[in-house]
Amino acid sequence: QLLERLKQQMLKTAAMLGVEADAVNLDPADENVIDLIGMLFREIFEECELRGAQRNTLAKLIAPLSKVALQDRQLFLQSSHPARRLLNLLTEASEANTGDTEEARALLDMVEAAVDRLVRDRNESPQTFRGPRGQFNAYYAEYRAGAELAEGQATELQRREDLLEAGMVWARGVLLE
Repeated sequence: QLLERLKQQMLKTAAMLGVEADAVNLDPADENVIDLIGMLFREIFEECELRGAQRNTLAKLIAPLSKVALQDRQLFLQSSHPARRLLNLLTEASEANTGDTEEARALLDMVEAAVDRLVRDRNESPQTFRGPRGQFNAYYAEYRAGAELAEGQATELQRREDLLEAGMVWARGVLLE
């Protein structure tokens, strides 16, 4: 679908510029790259727990990632590729994030800001992804540390409540004897 939509858009743009449709051609290798980007996003959307707004935000990265992939095939081969690492981070931050707390909403806002910056820059260099990735990674690390601390505190509170309940059951048993 992505490839067909891209071809239609290219033909439409070429027609507006006065170029014949027969003159517009994509190299088969480039078609494969675009197909791979489409499959990557389809997999993200099918496998990750994303709400509609989160899907729409991440979908904005299809064009920038396609541009990068057409210039640098390492996007698919290296998990350390800057564009791929940022996509993974943004997906992880969005997945199962309902935005129900102020912190969670702020994280989703940061995801949107990073995506909007990439869309606005319109640069196919993988280096374009380094700046937003660095900023987002620092923010996300803080968010995760805070979430882990809150989770630890909630676990400790539950443990204490369980101990208190067990103590009360024991005390009732002693008093009834």
